[in-house]
This record gives sequence, structure tokens and C-alpha cells, in this order.
Amino acid sequence: MLSAKVQRRDNNNDTNKSIDDAMRHPNATGSWPIHGVDVTKPLRDPPSDEYGRGNGWTIDIAVATNITITESESRFNIRELNLKVPDNAFSGTYQTVNATEHYDVCSCMWWGNRWSSDDMEKFQQNADGSCNGVIPESCIAYVRETLSGGLCNRPASYKTPEGCHALAPSFAVTASMVLRANKSTYGIGRNWGLYTDGSEELAAYDHAVTNVFPVMLLYKYDDGEVRSNYTVFRCVRANQIAEGSRQPEAFGDRRGSAGVFGVSMFSLFTGLVLCLMVTSLM
Repeated sequence: MLSAKVQRRDNNNDTNKSIDDAMRHPNATGSWPIHGVDVTKPLRDPPSDEYGRGNGWTIDIAVATNITITESESRFNIRELNLKVPDNAFSGTYQTVNATEHYDVCSCMWWGNRWSSDDMEKFQQNADGSCNGVIPESCIAYVRETLSGGLCNRPASYKTPEGCHALAPSFAVTASMVLRANKSTYGIGRNWGLYTDGSEELAAYDHAVTNVFPVMLLYKYDDGEVRSNYTVFRCVRANQIAEGSRQPEAFGDRRGSAGVFGVSMFSLFTGLVLCLMVTSLM
């Protein structure tokens, strides 16, 4: 039986090296299938976004915990989300140049939610990447339509209806993507999770490896004749604990029942600064 203690990672005195080493050996991972688009062809008939189904494309998450950076005594938990593209995903028309001449492709990740224990129970029952009712389908439909209108690179400019706080623009981190035939991994985002002084490391670990992130991918196509768009929406979590890592005993420090989504302004500010800093290292 594994010890309840969370192993502390080595300090490399180098921020980049500490992060890269940790992400090569994550504590938990998850891979969620989607239908991707061959961007070397016109988007005449967008696929349907069926939960649990895909054509080799995935949204992947990796979580590395208990990371120390330089001389700091604080410990960090980092989540990294990527779009993974299979071999032969594109028709092969363009092998050396951008394949997205008539496409705009971007991702949006909502990272700041504080899910309740009830929410987390529902997420754990989800095996296909749907949000299992935690985020109403009406809210997901609203965000699909709103961001398809050109707001993916300006998420702070949209307003969420009542009851859609989980997809508030203040929680959103976006990234533009230029898909290439010779590249298989595209960063959606990294963020730094709860930090601990050691007294709360077990709860921080459980929180990190069970947390859930809503993610949307948006394809917009316009060649002057054909205009269309396609969106993918998933609630992503690391559902595979790595060999040798501790199985979570709970969901970490969560609210006991459903309520208002949100985080403190200090947490939002600190998390955003660290998220942007780490994303710049990707």
C-alpha cells in the first residue's frame, strides 16, 4: 500500500528545468477524445461534437505536484493542457507551410472555478468528457455561439448569463493555434495550482489531481465563399493516476455543497500572473 505522504520533488534551482522535469513525470494524466478538423480542406461539413467519440485527436491533461522552484520553500502543483493531433491528420497538401490559410483556430480554458463536493461527485461519474450537468448545456451553447462570433481572443468582452458563472470571462485563458502538418502537440495552457507550506500538502495534492477544467476549441473558416465554424467543448480532468503516485482520498479542500462559483481576488490575480508566466515558457 502506498504511503499517504506526498513525495517532494528535487529542487533544480532552475525554474524551466524544474517545470520541464516535473511535467515529464506527472502524477496524473487524462486524454479526452474529440473530432478534429483537417485544416488543409475547406470546412464545408463540420463534424458533430459527440462526447466520448473522436477521430484520433485528443485534449490531454497532465498534473505534476509538489514542485519546488529555486530557493523557495513554497510548493506548487502545475496542470498542463494540450491538444494532441494524430499522424496523418492532414491531407498532406501542405507539408512545410502553415495549413491554416483560411482558418482561425483557438482554445479557451476556464481555470478558476471552485467546484463543490457535489460537483466533483458528478464529474467523477463522467467518462466521456461531458460536464454531466454541472455546467448547464444552455451555458455551453451560449459560450459556443458567443465565442464563435469572434471573441475567442477577447474573452473579457463577453458577459455570462445568470447561472453560467463557471464560464465567466474572468476565469478564461485563451490561445491561438497555427496547425502545421509536422507538429503534433499544441499548448492550451498551464497554470499553477494551490501552494502549500507542507501542512496541507495532502489536501493540495488531492485537489490538484482531481480538479476539472472546462475547455473549448474553436475552428472558424472563411475563404470568401465558404463560411463555417465548429466548436468542441469538454470538461477535462486527470483520471489516470501514474504508477507510484498516491491515489487521492478525497477532492481536496472543496465547498460542501453547490453554491456560487468563484475565487478570491488575490487568488485570481496571483494565479493569472503565474499562469501567464508559465504559459510563456511553453
